[in-house]
Amino acid sequence: MASNLKLDRDRQARFSTDAGDYVCNYSMYVILDYVKRHHLPTRFGFVHIPHDYNLAKAKRFLLSATKAIYR
Repeated sequence: MASNLKLDRDRQARFSTDAGDYVCNYSMYVILDYVKRHHLPTRFGFVHIPHDYNLAKAKRFLLSATKAIYR
């Protein structure tokens, strides 16, 4: 399943078809499956921010991402 949430990204961000390791993959799969089975009119995406990523940039990106949900 693919995310249905489209976000603007900076040059360091990239799309991925892999949501990460086991817990990340499982979490994304379960939520997307739930949304699909219940025909929910919602957008969902998984944002992984590496532990060593710049905190200020991460904050700006997450604020931008949450605004995108309401567009």
